[in-house]
Amino acid sequence: MTDMISRGRVRSARIRGGRTLAEVDMADGELRSRVEILLPMGMSAIPESGADVLVLQIGGPDHLVALQADDAALRAPGLGAGDIAIRDKRGQQVVMNGDGITVSGAVKLTIVSTGDIEITAGGTIAITSAGLTHNGKDIGDSHVHGGVVRGGAQTDPPV
Repeated sequence: MTDMISRGRVRSARIRGGRTLAEVDMADGELRSRVEILLPMGMSAIPESGADVLVLQIGGPDHLVALQADDAALRAPGLGAGDIAIRDKRGQQVVMNGDGITVSGAVKLTIVSTGDIEITAGGTIAITSAGLTHNGKDIGDSHVHGGVVRGGAQTDPPV
């Protein structure tokens, strides 16, 4: 690599010591290893083989840094100006646009909190699901109560 700025293509990548390091096939045909990939603050990713990178030479040919990593196959479709999306190879994505925030294609969605979770909605909260549980008990639309005599009466509301 003779240029201070060049393009490359990721051959492999891994996280080592908290940093994403890659083997990069440079545009001139040279293979470079231990190229650190810098990502936006708070973002972590391990790019797949074939992702494009922009490689900078910092202070000499032995210190290479790649900016970002791009894979056209992972770009979310249908974005407009000012929209933002994150997408993975399984099609799981988060889109922020004028309609709100949409999480779609999630294989599983898990929220872990060490504190309270509060949901405030200015409108309706709609849940469509095959089941709904609370502390392991079915509270979905097909749950039943024991000790109730059948008849026309309604149970009291929850207390």
